[in-house]
Amino acid sequence: MKKRTLSLLLAALMCTAVFAGCSKQTGTSSTAASTAESTVSQAAKDEYGADFAGYPIKTDDTLSFYVLVNYAYSVPDGTDRNNNTWNKQLAERTGIKVDWQSVPAGGDSAQAYNLMLSSDTLPDLFYKDALPGVATQLLTDKKIIALDDYLAKYAPAYYKFITSKDATNKAVKNDEGHYYGFAFLRENLKLGTYAGEIIRKDLLSKASLQVPTTIDEWDKVLHAFKNQNLVKYPLSSREGLAGFDLQFRGAYGSTAGFYVGDDNKVHYGYAEAGYKDYLTKLNQWYKDGLIDPDFLTNDAAALETKILNSEVGACYSTGGTVAGYVTKLETSKKSDQWVGAPYAVMKSGDTPAFIQGETDNIGLMAAITTSCKNIPLACRFLDYGYTEDGMVFFNYGDSSNYQMVNGQPQFTDAFKNDTRGTAVMMQTFTAMDGNSATLNMLSTFNGFTQLRQDCVNTWYNESALKHILPGSLTMTTDESQSIATEATAIQSCVDESISKFVLGQDSMANFDTYVQKLKTMGLEHVLQVYQAAFDRYLKR
Repeated sequence: MKKRTLSLLLAALMCTAVFAGCSKQTGTSSTAASTAESTVSQAAKDEYGADFAGYPIKTDDTLSFYVLVNYAYSVPDGTDRNNNTWNKQLAERTGIKVDWQSVPAGGDSAQAYNLMLSSDTLPDLFYKDALPGVATQLLTDKKIIALDDYLAKYAPAYYKFITSKDATNKAVKNDEGHYYGFAFLRENLKLGTYAGEIIRKDLLSKASLQVPTTIDEWDKVLHAFKNQNLVKYPLSSREGLAGFDLQFRGAYGSTAGFYVGDDNKVHYGYAEAGYKDYLTKLNQWYKDGLIDPDFLTNDAAALETKILNSEVGACYSTGGTVAGYVTKLETSKKSDQWVGAPYAVMKSGDTPAFIQGETDNIGLMAAITTSCKNIPLACRFLDYGYTEDGMVFFNYGDSSNYQMVNGQPQFTDAFKNDTRGTAVMMQTFTAMDGNSATLNMLSTFNGFTQLRQDCVNTWYNESALKHILPGSLTMTTDESQSIATEATAIQSCVDESISKFVLGQDSMANFDTYVQKLKTMGLEHVLQVYQAAFDRYLKR
């Protein structure tokens, strides 16, 4: 076919050059010239780039897509992604057939990832968490492709969004400046704050107190709950110390784990004086009987049971979870009133320096592998999630699931009240029960219950996000290997030690000894490596 096309081109060119006036004499030469122009135009056509005609794409190619995160592109239990309604609708909308591959139920994602990499043939695409940390090595090992030469041409919607803000653009590159994946992103970072402290407003009214904001106010409230016999457990948790850390530690100028200080240096909160002061306060509350003695062993079900039995005065929760509590309490005709409480500060009027929140890229990304035979098609497939139509489809499904309210999509009452439950409906008809390669639309916030919206508005503080270590931080292979053993040992020591301080099994007088132990285990070296990685991030 190529030879025949070439012959036609040569014949047409010869006719034009040798018989310059022949088109005026016969119709044959005119036809030949027209054929040549058509063939040249067809040869130059780029159906996925400049000449892209839109979705659905006409193609016979199939893309294999391995989802290595069990809470991404979620489907109902027992449903294969290839047979799920949303996945089949995506194929219709994009025109691209997809062979969805998943980690088996109960399988180990890390093991599945390693097995995938060791395979002779990789899937065309894969989606995983913590991709930034391994992306550079994957590029070096020629497992995935750099997207630098493809995004502007074949993924214009994604490229437009990530280049619209310097922070986002920086977050989706590696330290060498290469694009390597399509990230799950929030249209607004407010959507990344979804957890904080909740408290019983009805108990506060009985104690003639307001929602606490400072540590002293919390001290007063918790003692009132206990001394007035208003509730069995003034303060509880289902995440061990993490449930307290996230709410109270920031008031002491520190936080758990690694964070970015006002000095633009990486800190390790567990080893700082402020964390000692915080643990001292928790130990006092524990001795005073203000903390649920089962806080280290409570799971989600255990805490919910206590809440539905009206035994808890305050706890850490997500907005969606507390909304579920309230619905169940109302069903059982209980008058418990839960509201969100702001992250604690030391002085009234202070702004919380640490909250639960997210940076621009939290590491969930789709990559295109070197086994992919049609990279432009793969780019167009992934780009759909960032187009105007694609974002709505990923977040809300097809038009039968939502209605337009003030120019924004909102789920219909029929969708929200379906007997299958909201989670199953989201898993069946959208890609946002968990996450996927798209933008989480800000309009979804308006679809939350009023209680959930109020909680997030209470918890969120944009200025506190600057202290969160970027989720797209990358380390070299040598750096990762050099701190792997040290970091694991340090975290084990922390987990073992801090609960003992709170429970009084170890004296707070030994905190400095505990910090010194962390240093002998290599803490300063680990901090140096994190700092080097953060410095490179800032220079991207």
